Amino acid sequence: MPNCRRALAIAAAAVSWTSGHTLAQLSPEESLRTLRVLDGFRVELAVAEPNVLDPIAICWDEKGRMYVCEMRGFQLGPGGKGIKQLGAIRLLDDTDGDGRYETSSIFAEGLTYPTAATPYQGGLLVGTAPDLIYLKDTDGDNVADKREVLYTGFGTENHEQLLNTMQFHFDNWIMGCAGNNGGDIRSARRLDDAPVSLRRRSFRFRPLAGRFEATSGGGQYGLTCDDWGRFFTCTNSNHIIERVLPDRYLRRNEYLPVSGVLKSISDHAAAAKLHRISPMEEWRVIRTKQRAADPDLAKRMSPTELVPGGFVTAASGNIVYRGGLFGPDFVNNTFVCDSANNVVHRDVLVENGVTYVARRAKGEGEKEFLASPDNWHRPCFLAVGPDGALYVVDMYREIIETPVSIPEPIQKLIDMEAGRDRGRIYRIIPDGFRRPARPNLGQAGDDELVAELANPNAWHRHTAQRLLYERQDRAAVAPLRKAAASAESPQARLHALWALDGLRALTDDLILAALEHSEPGLRENAVRLAEGRLKDGPSAPLVAGVLALASDDHARVRFQLAFTLGELSDPRAIDALARIAERDAETSWTRIAVLSSCTNTAEPLLQRLLGKSASFCKKKSKGKTGLLRQLAALIGARQDTERIGAIIQSAAAGGDAGAWWRAACLRGIGEGLRRGKKRAIKLPSAQEALVGLLQSTSPAVRAAAADVARSMELTQTDTLRAAVASAVKTAIDAKQAMPARLAATQLLSFGVFETVAEPIGGLLTPQQPKELQTAAIAALTAMSAPEATRLLIERWRNFTPDLRTKALESIFSRKERLPLLLDGIDEGEIQPWSVDPQRREQLVKHPDAEIKERAAELFQDLDDEDRREILEQFRPALKLEGDTKRGIKVFEERCGDCHQLANVGYVVGPDLK
Repeated sequence: MPNCRRALAIAAAAVSWTSGHTLAQLSPEESLRTLRVLDGFRVELAVAEPNVLDPIAICWDEKGRMYVCEMRGFQLGPGGKGIKQLGAIRLLDDTDGDGRYETSSIFAEGLTYPTAATPYQGGLLVGTAPDLIYLKDTDGDNVADKREVLYTGFGTENHEQLLNTMQFHFDNWIMGCAGNNGGDIRSARRLDDAPVSLRRRSFRFRPLAGRFEATSGGGQYGLTCDDWGRFFTCTNSNHIIERVLPDRYLRRNEYLPVSGVLKSISDHAAAAKLHRISPMEEWRVIRTKQRAADPDLAKRMSPTELVPGGFVTAASGNIVYRGGLFGPDFVNNTFVCDSANNVVHRDVLVENGVTYVARRAKGEGEKEFLASPDNWHRPCFLAVGPDGALYVVDMYREIIETPVSIPEPIQKLIDMEAGRDRGRIYRIIPDGFRRPARPNLGQAGDDELVAELANPNAWHRHTAQRLLYERQDRAAVAPLRKAAASAESPQARLHALWALDGLRALTDDLILAALEHSEPGLRENAVRLAEGRLKDGPSAPLVAGVLALASDDHARVRFQLAFTLGELSDPRAIDALARIAERDAETSWTRIAVLSSCTNTAEPLLQRLLGKSASFCKKKSKGKTGLLRQLAALIGARQDTERIGAIIQSAAAGGDAGAWWRAACLRGIGEGLRRGKKRAIKLPSAQEALVGLLQSTSPAVRAAAADVARSMELTQTDTLRAAVASAVKTAIDAKQAMPARLAATQLLSFGVFETVAEPIGGLLTPQQPKELQTAAIAALTAMSAPEATRLLIERWRNFTPDLRTKALESIFSRKERLPLLLDGIDEGEIQPWSVDPQRREQLVKHPDAEIKERAAELFQDLDDEDRREILEQFRPALKLEGDTKRGIKVFEERCGDCHQLANVGYVVGPDLK
């Protein structure tokens, strides 16, 4: 790395550029003229410096006024010059209605990192890590004179990973993205509350109720949702990620491991190719050359980071367009900024089971929705305004990268803070756009707000619902119930239902009507709305309505129901989960949803799927195998002896049929037992069944049963001893069929070493088939007696290279076996060169000082350089002409005593073929 740094410094020093080495900065009007947008649209300048500086996020209050987060300390965070309280919230107003925000004032300043803002109760909630604060102007001078910390503890380690994108959601929670800084969040109002640990999760909260929760996270800077509440985020190198699994459901099942809650849904790569029209900055070219010249650095980086640009590397501020202004082709369209490439990228969301696929829009295969040749154009955030337009927040800086990503030699030649006195916000509108009247929903009555729930622009719908929730006015209940029951727009019904839920005025009959609606998204949300009513004495019609959706035609409805059924204690929930499992077993996301609901019902569900009347086990599939294994693992992890025994008995009762599902259940039990928090358990009542499974003709069942037996610490009962004694006879009997001999050999691992050492040793001879020798090595691997390892070492010289590899795997599986290996090398039973280089390196670098020292001494003569010299001495022989007759004679004299080839020699050692 130091050499690369020096090379970079030389290269950089040779470049005679200053802060204006790319395109010079342009005035707002000049930059506007450079923007290239999709045909049928045009771009307007909404506001520019000096009325706004360093903007990174925007929102509008119910009066139509714009609030802007100004992150003036952007380059002064970690990796820069230290945290500075330079941030501010700007309040902008378009008083004459011409589309330009000509009135500008500082609403609040002295903030650390204002990265998120959303209106609330006549004021503004602001994310300014480490705090989440509430600001309000109480005297009407457009300056916040009230400032209250609501929550604190958000991480500040990386200023590109701060909390961001807060928004009021239709379920009456305020959602936010926490980046990857995490934090332990405490309420400043409720000091006795336990902190909420985020740790790569995001958050939601309800200030009125004082509730704060972690949600599924994984995003960096951006959070958006579609009309039905499916959320999407992004990272700098992945422009669209769907949040599939909600954290609140996963938390309720502590024994369910989940590898991920997100799905990258782009069909044209996560770090997609972008069609920028701006020239490549020269410093980027030099940085790329440095990265490529450093093998270690190049190995750690993705291919898209080893080119100067043209791929997604700075995605942020993504949004699902829901403004109702762009036309039907833009329904379920997503947009995302890439500030490094000076573009806004567009995708179309297409349903794909329970998730979406994001595809490039037709006609945009070779261009972007918005692009600029101006290198200073830095789009970083998108929002839909009260007018339905798509607003683009342009930080307008020469350098958008964090200082830690630019090598110091380059930093000395550029101005990292160039553009701190700049900032623009643009509005994208369709041709023929007519500016609507300025909204003033704050003065609207309840009936007017309810009417707004049908507005095609989601900003109006969410703002109206937020105001209804904040007011908590019972006079709104009647018009809301009417809208929930009969509104023509499904979105209006959705918002009305959730608004009633927020007012605690929702009724079962309204939920039941929504459960039967033709719109799948409304049915999906109706299931969620029913969820809170299923725990305590739910009405029979509501339970029946929910259960009926187990056969719904739409995958997303069944997916949500699989989660919700975990809240229902009715025995019929098991049958509903089974129906979903049978239909959706091949969908991994739905399998997790089903499993999340099995906090204490995994065994009944598993037995239901295995039942004689069930069709689930009639045909093997990957999804079915995975579901059975995962269900059994939940049972094993809970270490409920009665239920574990029941599954073992079910597997044993299956006979030789259905080996795949029997093996899956047993494998899951073994995994669960190891995952459980208690000590290993013993099941005397199930031992006989387990011993029978250990002798199955199915290798998969045998292996899975052995895994369970070891996890249970199978004891030496009379049944087991008799089985081992019988296995000894079968294993060494050459007349027995190979499957039976292999099964018997595996069973030997459960015997006392002294009683099985001789037969196992007899299997470790060159005359025995390779698969039997392999099985014998596996049996010794499972034994803890040191003599088992010594037997492997004694037979070392008889092993083929493949068997030596197996023997080494066995020895390396336990640290206490390594000294015995070194003893064998020291005593000449194992030739040092027969231990492969990778294993030798493990030994000479072992953390145990004694093992490390002994290995270094034993392998010191095996210098690779010496071996290369020897090889070079013999290399000329490769050019000699071969003589088969002379070769046969040499083989017969030197090798034939132990090996046979082409009927020459004796079969003592391994088969050379």
